[in-house]
Amino acid sequence: MPYGAEQFTPRQLLDAGRYAEAEGKPALAHQFYRHLADIYAETAEAAEGRSRLARLDAQGLAPQVWRTEGEPGAEPAPHPRRAGRAVGVGARRRSSYRTGRALAALLGAIGWAMMAAAAAWLAAGVAAEHGGVAALQDFRLSYLVAAELAAALLGGAVIVVCGQAARALFDQARDVRELLALERARAGGERP
Repeated sequence: MPYGAEQFTPRQLLDAGRYAEAEGKPALAHQFYRHLADIYAETAEAAEGRSRLARLDAQGLAPQVWRTEGEPGAEPAPHPRRAGRAVGVGARRRSSYRTGRALAALLGAIGWAMMAAAAAWLAAGVAAEHGGVAALQDFRLSYLVAAELAAALLGGAVIVVCGQAARALFDQARDVRELLALERARAGGERP
């Protein structure tokens, strides 16, 4: 079974709109007719859907999605806890987990620097072995140094991944806090 939105035929959308109208739900009927007119514009059902949309609009039953300037309610309602209180001059939304995200970025930078240094040392060692450059003879590779450079490359990669995981953790925590604030506001500002 494919994932995604289930596809409805134009006839099913028209019937769903009629049923919603019969149930006294003009906003839902408006959505069905609008979808029918937008997606299946060339069908006969879409023409009937457009005529039903026009009838709903003429009766004033179409939902108003936005508010224009100057109408009552154009300004958002104040936060329930802040209603009646003046917002301070220095009040601003603080960035959540700013320190944690900075430490995660620092950890990632350390990992990248470690990998770059190990790769540069490895390249200089290979050039000293095979290139015969006299200035690079101090970078000659022994088996122990080669193993340490490989470990430094691997360790740098692990540190970079840990930094990215920490950043993802702090981003997710911030998003969860925002979702909780939205749900609290939707529930009337009450704390559980």
